[in-house]
Amino acid sequence: MEHDIKELLIESQEEGFFFLTKLVVEYKNGQNVFNKIGERLWEVYGEKNKLIGAAGLSQNPYSQYANFMNETVLNAYTISIKLLMNIN
Repeated sequence: MEHDIKELLIESQEEGFFFLTKLVVEYKNGQNVFNKIGERLWEVYGEKNKLIGAAGLSQNPYSQYANFMNETVLNAYTISIKLLMNIN
């Protein structure tokens, strides 16, 4: 995924959104690798296996509900994700 994410990462930074930047940094340094119960990292691919979006779900230590990290999607695409997950 790392080589695929560059275009998405650049576009999100240019738009002033830094969720994906945070996700990449925390994944690389091992702070959040989405390996706990109920956690997920999603990649969304379009035509020709082009990465067009990413979203993450991680545990919230202060709540019974998971944190849904905002999705990041290339401007050329539209995606709507609504998710509420109880991870008791």
